[in-house]
Amino acid sequence: MSADEKDDATEPIIDQTAAEPSNEEQATTKPILDEPAAAEPAAEPAAAEPATAATAATAAMPTAPAAPATPAAAWPSAYRPDAYAAERAPRPSIRWGGVVWGAILVVFAATMLWVVSARSRVLAAEVWLRTLSPSSAWTLALVAAGTIILILALLAVVRSAQRRRRA
Repeated sequence: MSADEKDDATEPIIDQTAAEPSNEEQATTKPILDEPAAAEPAAEPAAAEPATAATAATAAMPTAPAAPATPAAAWPSAYRPDAYAAERAPRPSIRWGGVVWGAILVVFAATMLWVVSARSRVLAAEVWLRTLSPSSAWTLALVAAGTIILILALLAVVRSAQRRRRA
């Protein structure tokens, strides 16, 4: 590289005639990419202002970017959380069957723990079971079955009331 070429490479060259194409060049210029050319407003030439390195540098500087959109405006309305505020799902219904059968199991378990926690109560329960007559045993079995049927009927009423309220 010669000294002249080195000086040319380090100094910026501002050529007013090459910076602005003539009307003929503008008419024959095609865009580099396959995209359609954007319609640009015609710039008015500066009448008395000579082009200097400072004005060329400021003209080439990019403008400040636009302020970003607010987060709510950036999303379509279907994705915003407040879009579904009016369409709240109904509260889940209480599963009364589980509650009632769980309560029955807790009462039965508590009774059994109370019976087996003292030796005297275990002996009293053993004596009571040995002294039951067959008719009293069948009566107790029918009462237990009736209690289970009554509980199932009450739970069916609660279930149908919940379904009517949801519909």
